[in-house]
Amino acid sequence: MAFLAYWVGALAATGGAPLGLAAFWLGYAAVFLLEAATVFVNDIGDFESDRRNRFWGPMTGGSRVLVTGALTYSALKRGAVVALALSFMAAAALLTVPGVAAWPAAVVYGAFGVLAIGYTAPPLKLCHRGLGELDVALTHSFGVMMLGAAAQGGRLTAAGPLLLAIPLALAVLPAIILSGIPDQDADLAANKRTLVVRLGTRRALGLAAVSALSAAAAATALRHLAGVEALAGIEVAASVHAIVLSMMIVRETRHGDRARRIDRLLAGTLGYILWFCVVPLVNLL
Repeated sequence: MAFLAYWVGALAATGGAPLGLAAFWLGYAAVFLLEAATVFVNDIGDFESDRRNRFWGPMTGGSRVLVTGALTYSALKRGAVVALALSFMAAAALLTVPGVAAWPAAVVYGAFGVLAIGYTAPPLKLCHRGLGELDVALTHSFGVMMLGAAAQGGRLTAAGPLLLAIPLALAVLPAIILSGIPDQDADLAANKRTLVVRLGTRRALGLAAVSALSAAAAATALRHLAGVEALAGIEVAASVHAIVLSMMIVRETRHGDRARRIDRLLAGTLGYILWFCVVPLVNLL
């Protein structure tokens, strides 16, 4: 999904002109390696929660490589350092490519990097303060889209990528909010104050439903009121998907405030994000 969002940002900045491929791939290498480093750091920082988690699954509970002993702390730390170093090298190389908006790219990459690593790592530890969900929504929408745009010479104030990032950010929120439900008991025991821990399961479910409906509403408004042609055709599909998700969420509230597996609902929210990447991508190609 991050690759698709990055690609959309790049296309939105070029206005139909061919992409600068060297800048495109260097920028994406910086993003990919930064995300890899974030995964390694998250596994280290979330160990206490992961080892207590009774409801881990394919979409929640971390990779569990530390819990199972498949990798060691030192191996993950080395992986994080190497990934960060390579990401920084790719970003530095990107800034030297002709046509790249160097200062905007540097600013976006710097902010993206701090927020990504700061999701779990101290001193920010955003996911422990009820800010991790917002962090993920911003980095996986504005962060990757704006870096893709800057790599193609786009300005930070360019309307195209900024407007496309708004509904995408709202669409990312339901998945990251709901991923805290299976982890709720373990996170609470590890003093990790996610939104689910702070709000309770039912309120978190309600917030996820509102976010999903808001994403479809924002995309529809941007298409018809702001004339964002890249969102043409998204209205019906996203709205129907959002309504179905909301109905599934309402049914889920009947199970009360307790940790549990919700794989089907998480799959639905992850699939929902794709509308806000694939439709703009098809329209911009």
